[in-house]
Amino acid sequence: MFYKLDGKKIIQVNDLKDVADLFDANSEKRVVRRTYFEDGRWLSTVFLVHDHGFGVGNPILFETMVFDDPEHGDEVLERYCTWEEAEKGHEQIVQRMTSLGAKIVKDEAKKDSLEDDFEEIDRFELMDFD
Repeated sequence: MFYKLDGKKIIQVNDLKDVADLFDANSEKRVVRRTYFEDGRWLSTVFLVHDHGFGVGNPILFETMVFDDPEHGDEVLERYCTWEEAEKGHEQIVQRMTSLGAKIVKDEAKKDSLEDDFEEIDRFELMDFD
């Protein structure tokens, strides 16, 4: 079973041909958010196209990974069922990394999968002042 996105809505499809465009040279269509850090690491949250829960429970279709971590290499940090969970999970990991001293040099996200462009995230807007 495969899945594709229509904006943030997940659509089940039966044939790999229906999602082939998600694997072309421009795989940007699968990216939810990317955060780059001063030390060269980057955090990436993407749509996975097929269920990484392998049919047990709700489909697990999003994943956040950290790349170029000198201590652990490339590492899967979290997986999620929905776009909204993926956005929230990515932000939680960013906050955890920055609380440990990581400095962000660039943070970008897409509002939905239909967009080609990313928008720079204003870190000030994400702060919780309550």
